[in-house]
Amino acid sequence: MPRSTAGHILLATDKFKGSLTAAQATTHLAAGLRRAAPALGIRTIPVADGGEGTVEAAVEAGFARVLTRATGPTGEPLEAAFAVRADTAVIEVAEASGLRRLPHGEPAPLSATSYGTGQLIRAALQAGCTRIILGLGGSACTDGGAGLAQALGARLLDAAGNELPPGGAALARLASIDLTNLAPINELIIASDVDNPLLGPSGAAAIYGPQKGATAEDVTLLNAALANWARVVQDAVAGRGYGSGPVPLPVPGAAVTGGSAARSASAELEVSVADRGFGAAARAEAGEAAGGAVPWSASAGPEVSAAGRGSGSVPVAEGAVSCSASAGLEVSAADRGFGSGTAGDLAGSVGEAIDLAPASAGDRVSGEGGAALGTDFAQTPGAGAAGGIGFGALALFGARLEPGIDIVLELADFAGKAAGARLVITGEGSLDPQSLRGKAPAGVARAAARVGVPVVAVAGVCSLTAAELAAAGIRAAYTLSGIEPELDRCVLNAGPLLERLAADVLAGVAL
Repeated sequence: MPRSTAGHILLATDKFKGSLTAAQATTHLAAGLRRAAPALGIRTIPVADGGEGTVEAAVEAGFARVLTRATGPTGEPLEAAFAVRADTAVIEVAEASGLRRLPHGEPAPLSATSYGTGQLIRAALQAGCTRIILGLGGSACTDGGAGLAQALGARLLDAAGNELPPGGAALARLASIDLTNLAPINELIIASDVDNPLLGPSGAAAIYGPQKGATAEDVTLLNAALANWARVVQDAVAGRGYGSGPVPLPVPGAAVTGGSAARSASAELEVSVADRGFGAAARAEAGEAAGGAVPWSASAGPEVSAAGRGSGSVPVAEGAVSCSASAGLEVSAADRGFGSGTAGDLAGSVGEAIDLAPASAGDRVSGEGGAALGTDFAQTPGAGAAGGIGFGALALFGARLEPGIDIVLELADFAGKAAGARLVITGEGSLDPQSLRGKAPAGVARAAARVGVPVVAVAGVCSLTAAELAAAGIRAAYTLSGIEPELDRCVLNAGPLLERLAADVLAGVAL
């Protein structure tokens, strides 16, 4: 019986990691479908979940690609792209601060920085964009968004008033943050499928650090450093009186401190790459004494002198952070809780998160937009995304978190293109339980269900049961491994195999 040509098929696939980009996957799938049914109407939407490929998906949706110079995760200059349409820019962390940007693929878990991502945001702001969509995923760094903040004007100072070098490990020595010249962002949306907090056993360092080359020792150090970063940032934000929504420009000439090292905000902001210390040994930075602030030793861990922090010593988990709105943010050593002990004492063990809430909820003030008084951004779901960049975006810029796939589908007008379709085909390299948690196939299936269009999926491999697929709104899954069981050949020949698989899809669905 001739196949009906009424309606069309909409292809909305993500990348097949290691073999095909999302655009390449949809192109091969479309070619196979046309070969099997020349009269078939086909529309394509390459998609992404907020990670790698998000900018490309925006370009496919009609955004203009903008190229600019930026700094890579270990300080090397590079060319990076973002996408612009009207007042909206789409930026992805992986573009300037991603694992694929590491020279020779060598990981730098302690010193890698998100500085380049901040440079892309600054370039978008300078281009007149007021709405920034930041895709989190594929990052090489675990710096809590510190580098991003530095690129946008924040100054991170140790107890001696020296600016910190890049990387997560150096944050163990952070004493204060100067937000005087922090660039305001009218609207910042972080696109992510991650719901991890910043700290603890499911935090940025513990879960994603090992994927970036971190050892068990590195994870403990980074968790401790991120805890210090979170405390200083949240103290500063509370003292400024904003915690959500567009961040107002701080009062000129005022210095925000998280300890005793106040620094004039009029000091020179621009610091060269050499001055920033890119390439310095991160362990040496973490172990270096800075003005009596946090000298590290293998046996004693972080020690704080009375001169560096004032008097008193209490374990961090037991100390309370007290703030005075009139006095800025002068926090005593006792309140800071930096006594002697190990890195685990500073951050709590990797197995337990630190309570970063202030002693009094009234000490933390919400700005326009309305974060609840006492909001602990470190524990907010998604704060641990992209090495903690989620935290920096939430705490410093009042960002809001949305599922990356939902944002991409909205930008591409999925609902409009799916209207009248007979079938949606989605997919990615591997369909597994993670695919059901904010990844592209599940998001596409949800969106298709809203317009009443059935969905099937294609993948390299699939470990989901028929019941799991059905629960996600996917009627069936077709795999490349069903055609070519040898994984290496499957990856190498993914394009031609996907074209062959298209015929199987048409044979298996009633159109």
